[in-house]
Amino acid sequence: RMPQDELLRESFQNDITNIEETLKSLDMADLQDAVGRMIGAEHVYIIGLRGSFALAHYTASRLGQIRKNVRLVQSVGMLYPEELISAGPKDVCIAFLFPRYSKSTANMIAWLKKRQVKIIRVTSQNSRNLDSAGEIVFPCSVRGSSFKNSYAAPLCLINYFAAAVAAENYEEAKGVLEETEEFLSQGFYLEV
Repeated sequence: RMPQDELLRESFQNDITNIEETLKSLDMADLQDAVGRMIGAEHVYIIGLRGSFALAHYTASRLGQIRKNVRLVQSVGMLYPEELISAGPKDVCIAFLFPRYSKSTANMIAWLKKRQVKIIRVTSQNSRNLDSAGEIVFPCSVRGSSFKNSYAAPLCLINYFAAAVAAENYEEAKGVLEETEEFLSQGFYLEV
C-alpha cells in the first residue's frame, strides 16, 4: 500500500503530465475553428454519457453562462432523440467520448452528422480508430493514476473554450451574464 503523501504527489503529477501531453497535441487552427463554430452556431448541443456526463454538464454550465442556446443532452429515460430532433446545419455539437466508448454517443454523433451538424469531439488520444470524418477532434491524455481515467486535461480544454468564446464574443457574453444576474437577484440565493 502506497503512503498517502506519495499517492497525493503521484496523482497530481499524473494530472500535470496529462495536461502537458494534451497541450502539446493541440492544433491552434483547430482550436480557433472550434471556437468560431461555437460562437457562430444557432444552438450548441453537448453530449457525454456515463463518465463523460460530468464533462458535458460542466461544459454546458460554463458555455451557458456566456452564450444563449446551449443544450445539454441529458438522455434521461433515453429521450435523447427528442432532445436532438431540432438539430440542423446551423448547429454545433460538442461530444465527449472516452473509454469505454459509449455506442449511444457514437450513434448520436453519426445521426447528427447526417443532419449536417458540425461535430467537435473531445476524446482520448488512442481513439484514432473511431470514425472522425468531418469532425474537429481534440485528443486528450486521460491516463489515471488508479483504476479510472483522469479528466484534468479535458477540463482545461473546456476552460479554454469558455474563456475564448467569452473573449471573442464579449458583448453577448456580457449580456448573458447581466441577464443571469438580474434573474438571480430576484431572491435565488438565501441570505445567511
